[in-house]
Amino acid sequence: MLNSPIIVAYDGSPNADDAVVLGRLLADASHASLALAYVYRAARPSPHRAATAMHGREKFMRHRAQDLLSHGARLANDDIARFSLASTTTATGIRIIAEREQAGLVIFGSAHHAPPGCVHPGSASRRLLQEGPCALGFTPVGFRERNPTTPEKIAVACDDPTSAAQRSAQALARVMSAQVTERKDGSDLIFVGSAPGAEVGQVVVNAMRSQSIQTAAAPVVVVPYGRALQLVPANASAAA
Repeated sequence: MLNSPIIVAYDGSPNADDAVVLGRLLADASHASLALAYVYRAARPSPHRAATAMHGREKFMRHRAQDLLSHGARLANDDIARFSLASTTTATGIRIIAEREQAGLVIFGSAHHAPPGCVHPGSASRRLLQEGPCALGFTPVGFRERNPTTPEKIAVACDDPTSAAQRSAQALARVMSAQVTERKDGSDLIFVGSAPGAEVGQVVVNAMRSQSIQTAAAPVVVVPYGRALQLVPANASAAA
């Protein structure tokens, strides 16, 4: 039986394409399912805006969402699930989709202004880093251009007292035949645990963890407090 799916927050940008590539790598390696999610801004009701105009805008946004998600699906080389949602904010919409689909991991590309090779969460993902409902992943700018392969070295940069990040790294390393290390330099994937004091199952980062994320040259996965990431089949992790 497979555990929770991987969802890529997708908006059609080059940095979101980086996130799709990472999602495909992790899904293939762990046998998890992969999906794309696009959130567009919900129109606010207004007495000055006719119902036909509101309907027309909604129809346009739904078509645009389908076009964007189709592009991302082609990049993933698969007929994967695609979700679109109108919401007041991107963070709220992604949270709704993640909770509804019981996602184990949501992956974001870096902010559009981040320099090449750097990890920099955008405004929506920064909100989720304070009360995220599941693990959150981030890709360096230009990640897809590196011709990345299945991670061989997985680092644990920060952890919580329950060792959730360490347990996550070890579980994934077993199915990937990868090495777990404490050194960020030269690693292919970095796990970061949530800050002590967070509720179990919630992602919360402090200044030290934010620094670990933004000084990374490899993709980063932030794990909820006290809850190891479960992407691999339950029988695979037990047999390893």
